[in-house]
Amino acid sequence: MRMITPIMSLALYAATASSIANAQEQVVSQSATQNHTKSDELSFHNIFTLSRTVISSSQYYQLKSGSLIEAIAGFTAGTSQVDTALTTRNEAVKGSNLAAGAFYALSPIVVLGVNAKYNTIKVTNVIKNDNTLVSPSITVSPFSFLSLGLQANFIRGHEKAAGQPSQKPNAGTLTLGLSAHQEMWEATAVVTSKHKDLDNPSNNQPQDLGFHARYRIDLPITLGVSYDQKDYSSFHENGIDLKNEATAGVHMESAMSESFSIEVDYFATTSIAGVKNHDGTEFVLLGQALVSDTVEAGASLSYRTTDGKATNVNTTNPSLFVAAHF
Repeated sequence: MRMITPIMSLALYAATASSIANAQEQVVSQSATQNHTKSDELSFHNIFTLSRTVISSSQYYQLKSGSLIEAIAGFTAGTSQVDTALTTRNEAVKGSNLAAGAFYALSPIVVLGVNAKYNTIKVTNVIKNDNTLVSPSITVSPFSFLSLGLQANFIRGHEKAAGQPSQKPNAGTLTLGLSAHQEMWEATAVVTSKHKDLDNPSNNQPQDLGFHARYRIDLPITLGVSYDQKDYSSFHENGIDLKNEATAGVHMESAMSESFSIEVDYFATTSIAGVKNHDGTEFVLLGQALVSDTVEAGASLSYRTTDGKATNVNTTNPSLFVAAHF
């Protein structure tokens, strides 16, 4: 699940905060060496905590034995341009992101996991917030081709927008996912529950529906598509009728050699945070290398643009990550 910036954090800047949370929301990798420590099905291998195409804990079936530790660190930098009737104002955008995950295979069919993500975002003279997401999970594979995942999501944060009182988002949701998989393909569907707080709208979290599918067309190349929809339309805030946010993505994973792989992702989003005509795109490029038989490391670079009626935001998010199997 990707961390959602609460609706009250100025919808015009929600996309910027989301880009950090998705830095989260942002490393996907196909194992160049098809590491046997991850999966008996050698087609798919991802960084669980960080992968944008890992949309459900049901995809943790890749871990068949032992323990897996993952970590990421990155930052975001960019600009926000606000057009008014009299002038154009440019503000700096800064942020940071940290994430860690730990997973343990009780057996080849049961995986326990927990991941934590901490993100900050600041738009000079406009908004400053930080968010923490902790997600424990369990994955069960009753059949060799089918996996189920259940994940709890605990969201905490602090948010201060110019001219508004401070908010402390506090919410909890559940995510249920189902993955069907064979050697050449994988398909995952997932739903995350809604959290609605009539007394404190800053706690609101929309219901989230997601789908991801990928197919290995050749030994080194895997192609995939994804779709995600967040139901902001069920919220009514400050007299504004919100829309559903929708994100479509295309993905390519390719092994460049026996020890190095890359991935390219492209996402297009409409009605970011439910705001009509507030759309954006994101391009992600990453590389991953096998450091040893049990350790992988890599880097990712994300470039995101957000266009609204009066606001344009451009951000870049470089990150480093490492994963170790014990």
